Amino acid sequence: NWCGNRKSSFAALDRTYELAKKENNQYIIAGTYWLRAFMELEEGKTHSAESNFRKAVDIFLSISTTPDIDSTAYLIFIAN
Repeated sequence: NWCGNRKSSFAALDRTYELAKKENNQYIIAGTYWLRAFMELEEGKTHSAESNFRKAVDIFLSISTTPDIDSTAYLIFIAN
């Protein structure tokens, strides 16, 4: 993505998501939503980016036990 190959970047995220889903690895699944959101935001796809941010934060909040970090993520991406 940083080198300009967005199509390849999205494909890599899709593949990562599928592999993480098979292993039920919620951290990686959330991470794919998080990265996708940033990439979409750069493309001006704000609705889709917000949806992916919400998915990521929802997963992080459901599996994390670190209230300070969770609160910060929540305020940044949900409260805005």
